[in-house]
Amino acid sequence: MKDRELTEKIILEAVGNIIENDGFEKLGVNAIAQRAGVSKVLIYRYFGGIDELIAQYL
Repeated sequence: MKDRELTEKIILEAVGNIIENDGFEKLGVNAIAQRAGVSKVLIYRYFGGIDELIAQYL
């Protein structure tokens, strides 16, 4: 698995973790970045924004 693929997987797992443990209303780029251990800039670079990130998760 390439670094980008692994990082995307970690980010998407963080999305699921936040939804399951904290609720959908707590889902945001800041929370995702913190949970995944990545920067907000990286999330925007890989996914474009929260809407695209959620779409990928679903």
